[in-house]
Amino acid sequence: MSGEIGRLALVKSVLIAAGLVVATFAAGGCADNLEPRRQERGVVAVSGEDAGPDSPRQTVVIEESPDVGGVTVNAVVVGRDSVEVRTPTAGLVADAMVEPGDRVLVGDPLVRIRRTSEEIELEREIVQLEIELAETRDDPDALAAARARLGALDTSLSTVLIAPADGTVASVVGRVWTDVEVDDVIVRLSDPTDTVLRAEFADDVTDIVQVGDIVEFGERGPGQDPITAAVASIRSTDDGGTVMNFDLDAGAAVGSDDSDETGNSADGAVELALGDRLRGRVLIQAAAGRVWVPVESIHRPGRGSYLLKTDDHGRLVRVEPNFGRRTETHVSATGLNVGDTLVLP
Repeated sequence: MSGEIGRLALVKSVLIAAGLVVATFAAGGCADNLEPRRQERGVVAVSGEDAGPDSPRQTVVIEESPDVGGVTVNAVVVGRDSVEVRTPTAGLVADAMVEPGDRVLVGDPLVRIRRTSEEIELEREIVQLEIELAETRDDPDALAAARARLGALDTSLSTVLIAPADGTVASVVGRVWTDVEVDDVIVRLSDPTDTVLRAEFADDVTDIVQVGDIVEFGERGPGQDPITAAVASIRSTDDGGTVMNFDLDAGAAVGSDDSDETGNSADGAVELALGDRLRGRVLIQAAAGRVWVPVESIHRPGRGSYLLKTDDHGRLVRVEPNFGRRTETHVSATGLNVGDTLVLP
């Protein structure tokens, strides 16, 4: 009897072991079916998932020219080089006799700086010390010069800055009664015959805008044609901003005065003068071999990012592209085509 019981226990143990093996093999087979099959570099087909019409996951189709946003440009015609007029004294701007766009000649008055009473009093104390030193040294020439300076202090309460060269006023610092310090730049003069269309940004946009991008400037007024330009140069500034220069198209010229009241020359070209301002938008474009994909379609943003698209049979295909330029809404990517359907996370 005991032998019979032992044989039954042995058979039961063998059956249990066999069941575990079968279960393990089946689980391994399912896991293999769910593993991605790598087809080519950057593209992985994922079996066992269906992205057909019955799939609850949201999708988006890659467009040829989507609205990816842009960068607003406020540009102004400025001189490539400028002459800085600095103040030799501290004080207040009492009178600005010029404004941006004015033409000036050498010797023309630009700005009058009124010195503060504290400044005058400090200089009087210095001159008084010079007088005492000249008397101690018995130096009649130095004594006469110091006394002359002391007498002139009461009448030299202001300093007039004059133009050191011919040019056009590009900028004037502040408003009347603005405080200025010694060596502050008060006026910038530009050569009106050597100008460039330039824009300055408070933020660094060099990761969005590139040389060659097109800018469309809107109409400047009734009868004035819109202007198209290309980004000729772009650089970051020390304070975290950006400076761009633009090349105008054949229908625009900078620095000419031969325009009529509408801003167009006799031959129909748009004429821009120093100080003219234009507002436009950079048209961000994807490079050759790239398409724009919505930022929201990226799975696992950051390191290891990828996209999921559907193939002709409705199956999911994992794509690991090389991402490039990025805006707030889109990013350029390789390995995809216009018309591809992406599955959102």
